[in-house]
Amino acid sequence: MMFDLTMFNEGFRMNASSWPMFLLRTLSGAEMAPASAFKKEPSSPAKNYFQPGMKLEAVDRKNPYLICPATVGEVRGQEIFVMFDGWRGAFDYWCPFDSRDIFPVGWCALTKHSLQPPGNFSLKLGPTALRSSGSQT
Repeated sequence: MMFDLTMFNEGFRMNASSWPMFLLRTLSGAEMAPASAFKKEPSSPAKNYFQPGMKLEAVDRKNPYLICPATVGEVRGQEIFVMFDGWRGAFDYWCPFDSRDIFPVGWCALTKHSLQPPGNFSLKLGPTALRSSGSQT
């Protein structure tokens, strides 16, 4: 089966000035989803109950499609320091304790999302990646 590549030329061409026209053509006749299709965002917990050493599953912000085992390294007010297990500090980050980038241990198994194995950092050999991409970024 052959694909007609001209259909791709009709789309957005990465030129900011063409974005409004692209939207106008794309959304012409579109129906908006009703508000009832969305759930209300839950209220934030009143207090940060995280403590250093607690385990969690966290989004790798350099590769946001990956979720990895992590440890709370430090707590500072309303923020926690997420440290990825087995990886050098280049991947670690601070985030609010109620961030949507962190999950309880077992979340990936429950939702059937792939959990990346911990990295394997050896001072003698350096970091070696066990991620699905096969290399550390």
